[in-house]
Amino acid sequence: TLGSAKTAYYYIAMTIATAIYTVPRSVSRNLIVEITTHPDNVKQLVIHAVKILSSIILPIIIFVILFGKYILSMFSKGYASNSYGLLVLLAISAITISASSIYWALFNAKNMVNKMIWINIVGTILILVLCYIMLPIGLFGIGIAWFIGQFIQLILYMISFRGISSEKFLHQEQHI
Repeated sequence: TLGSAKTAYYYIAMTIATAIYTVPRSVSRNLIVEITTHPDNVKQLVIHAVKILSSIILPIIIFVILFGKYILSMFSKGYASNSYGLLVLLAISAITISASSIYWALFNAKNMVNKMIWINIVGTILILVLCYIMLPIGLFGIGIAWFIGQFIQLILYMISFRGISSEKFLHQEQHI
């Protein structure tokens, strides 16, 4: 809908952001293994994962804010001027994606896949609807929609997790 040039600007920004998002994915996959291996240390394992994510993601976000225009200008000045705002929003979204990835790992480790699927379906639909609504704003609107959608998805994870008593969670039978 926005045209081929804006699609290219979006593609490059999202490609860079996807590289950033590999960090929470990797940490969360490792967290699943750790939780299933050491189910009595869930709290400590989560704290450790949060520290790792914070120590990696926050400097990356700062780097993107400071040097994102230079990175994008390697493609052309048009990318730097048209994709920078989107890239910053996508990078900042790594915070909510990181937090969601912790919940994703907890739900996965306890074989609560149905809840995760519904949360992800609702989050995806929400992002698509918000993108459509924000389309008139352009790429920055797409970034706002992405951030809001990821944030609401995190809230859904938190609400779903709160419904599980910590005792039940910690002592639930492992299914691998």
